[in-house]
Amino acid sequence: MEQSLYRYLQSVGWLRWLFMTKSGEIVIGQFPNAPLIVGLLAKGVEVVSGGPVQNAAGHIAQAAFAVWAILEIGWGVNPFRRILGTVALAFIGWNVLQSFG
Repeated sequence: MEQSLYRYLQSVGWLRWLFMTKSGEIVIGQFPNAPLIVGLLAKGVEVVSGGPVQNAAGHIAQAAFAVWAILEIGWGVNPFRRILGTVALAFIGWNVLQSFG
């Protein structure tokens, strides 16, 4: 399965561009980095808690996801990762704007 997916991604030009790194590797997902782990843990705390803990965890999660998105935009290994970071940051920005109004 993995080999056939790799061959398919290699054969389709725009997919190759989207998922290939500068070193020629196909990367779709990677082990989560620290901001993403912090964001996921904080989101979990937000979901299961209430009151001020829920509020604080929500803000921590949002900040951690924003840091992760900025890192992906600036240092993502391929265009897919940079686009993913851009979409995530836009979504976070939209949520922040919605919370003010």
